Amino acid sequence: MVLLSEFERNPNLQIRIILLLRRIRASVSFERNGAFFHVLKAPAVLRLASLFWADTLLIRRLCKRIAPDLVHAWGIEKGAALIAPRLQYPYLVTVQGLFSWYKQMAPLPLYYRLIAQLEPLALSRTSLVTTESAFAVKFLQQRFPQLKIHQAEHAPNSAFFEVKRKPQTDPVHFVTVGELCHRKGTDLLFQGLDRLSSELAFKLTDVSGPNTRY
Repeated sequence: MVLLSEFERNPNLQIRIILLLRRIRASVSFERNGAFFHVLKAPAVLRLASLFWADTLLIRRLCKRIAPDLVHAWGIEKGAALIAPRLQYPYLVTVQGLFSWYKQMAPLPLYYRLIAQLEPLALSRTSLVTTESAFAVKFLQQRFPQLKIHQAEHAPNSAFFEVKRKPQTDPVHFVTVGELCHRKGTDLLFQGLDRLSSELAFKLTDVSGPNTRY
């Protein structure tokens, strides 16, 4: 959102954001503040089963129409890093989750185990990657020495600094935002708070989708 608001200020730069969703009736495109959004209806079953070739064909068809100068592939978990090299346009990949590392540290659902298997394939075909943390840079350099990697931290939203903070302290109020799963450290969060419960009164608010395991 921060990058989008910055890009919108540059009249010489045209941003087109492509999203693939299965729970929509039909594909739709719209414009907001000079940025164009293309929401494509994607098949529910064929996406992973086709190694994201079903997604590739949808995006390739759109790219032929809009003729991008640069494609920014965001992440591995939805196949973006696999799709970008197939489009035959200049591209870079931003890596957030390192699934080959995750699988060493925590149990993963079947979908993410499959993504972990595809991650080396995707990154072996990529030449330029950005990632946020120094840990991710080192991890990728060790396993994919051919990659050109730039550490690019995400810009903070200005609203973060404008909020007047009056935190609740009696009891202390913790807030966590993120999926409930081992990959996001939910087990460590709950273990830590369990140890605190005998010595500190607190309240926890979790902002996430539901997960019956927790």
